[in-house]
Formats: sequence, structure tokens, C-alpha cells
Amino acid sequence: MKKLWILMLALGVTTTANATLTLSVNGDTSVETIEIQVGEIVSIDVCSDTSDTYFAYLELVEPFVNAAWVGDMTIHPAAGKSAMAIKDIFGDGTWLLIPFAYPGEEPPISPGCHFEIELECLDYPDAIINLHDYDWGNIVDTLTIIQIPEPASLIILGFGMLALRKRRRNL
Repeated sequence: MKKLWILMLALGVTTTANATLTLSVNGDTSVETIEIQVGEIVSIDVCSDTSDTYFAYLELVEPFVNAAWVGDMTIHPAAGKSAMAIKDIFGDGTWLLIPFAYPGEEPPISPGCHFEIELECLDYPDAIINLHDYDWGNIVDTLTIIQIPEPASLIILGFGMLALRKRRRNL
């Protein structure tokens, strides 16, 4: 009987450790890089293929002054009734995400998108979002947000380049 309990415990830990965690942008989990304009807001989901509890960390990598989380984390029903999202777990804006449901509690954890948050791009250069598993050292997914200048900035930059070129010719 003791061996059976050890086997069940080992299988349970293995199942949780093998959960596939992904970042999703507008429901697309294959996106690794997106381009948006400064001031634009993008919605990011954390998805999993498991029905088990896991721990994950959502980190906005430096330079985090270029982007900011907007509002609070939305917890989807697929994350379970007692799921938690804790902001600023390390004092740097990192989110701790824990989908959880007590045995028999409805709704239970189910595969799908568990958490959603919006990110606003504030300035250049690019912003990087890392999704870590429970071990923190393992990055399981990364999303790079390339911030493209608004059209007015490009026009002003173009006029500046023309003025410099004209000035150089006059010298």
C-alpha cells in the first residue's frame, strides 16, 4: 500500500511539472513577436493544457519603464474557482499565477486560457514578457513587443533629416 501511495504522488508531481504553459495574444499561441504603436494596449493570455494546479510567474523584463500592466489580472473560469493572481510578488510588477480548485469545487481547473491582462506600451525601445514555470529559472514562453513609432513622429524625423541634409549642402 505504501508503494502505491508513493507511485501516485510521483505521477501527480510529474503531471503538474509537464504542464505546457504558453502566452497568447488575441487567442493566438503561436505569436512570438508583435508590433504595436506607442499608447496602444494589447491583451495577453496565459494558457495551459493541464487540469492540474501549477505555479507560474509573468514577468515584464527591463526596461519595464517602456510598458506597463493596465488594470488587474482577469481570472478565467478555466483556472478554477479558487485561482489566484498576486501582483508585485517581488516588488517589480511580476505576477504570481496559481490556478486552483478544491476537490469537488465548481468550476474545476480545465485546459485553456486561465489568466488575462492588458499591457500598454509607453515608450521605446521594445518590451519583453517572460512566462516562467514554478522553478523560476525556466522560461517557458517569451513575447517580444516591438513598439513602432506613430506616423507623426516618422514625418517629423523625416523633416529633420531633410533639414540636416540641406544644411550640410549649404556649408
